[in-house]
Amino acid sequence: MTGQTTHPSTGFDFSQLMNRIKSVFFETGTFWSEVKDDEPTNVQGIITTLLLPLATLSAICVLIGSAFVGISIMGIHTKTFFFPTLLEQIVRVAITCLWVFAGAKLLCFLAPKFEGQTTEHHAAKLLTFTLYPSLFAGIFTLVPMGLITFVAMLISLYGFYVYFKGCDKMVTLPASRKTGFFFASIACLILFFFALGLITSLVLPATTDASQIQQQIMENFNLPAMMQP
Repeated sequence: MTGQTTHPSTGFDFSQLMNRIKSVFFETGTFWSEVKDDEPTNVQGIITTLLLPLATLSAICVLIGSAFVGISIMGIHTKTFFFPTLLEQIVRVAITCLWVFAGAKLLCFLAPKFEGQTTEHHAAKLLTFTLYPSLFAGIFTLVPMGLITFVAMLISLYGFYVYFKGCDKMVTLPASRKTGFFFASIACLILFFFALGLITSLVLPATTDASQIQQQIMENFNLPAMMQP
């Protein structure tokens, strides 16, 4: 991506997605300058073109890895129920999109408090690419190894560094206020994310009912037993 700007197309381009992921990880310093005024320049386009493809890919990998491959944690190998996991991943993608949409408005509200300014589409890009490490880490659930799970967690944490570097480009701030804005916005965004998760947990069926949900769906639609964990 160095030396040229990649303009997202309206359709899904896998190679373009991989280039963006590579740039987020290996060109973090120069990446933000290149994408700041790149297409798309509206929040809806950013969510559908830049966020949704990777969020969906990550959710599919988590679904396959959790329900079919299985998860190994501290020597214990287990699988989840397919249909409850499918529902969880659909909701996870929806929450991710909502978090970016509302989070962009939150950053626009916070920036003036720190003598800064930004636009909703710049803030949405900042949040979208901040999520790339954690969304990419979801692909690692296809490999049922405890060490891989640990590596995926470390990759997810890289998003904080991506966000820190992006604040300097996507939000206009005095140098003396950048650190304060970083920590204040991170705290607000994390609290907002947990609030969304709490609301979702009250709406979705409890995980203790997962086996009953699975069995009822399989009986109603006469689905094969291979979908059992």
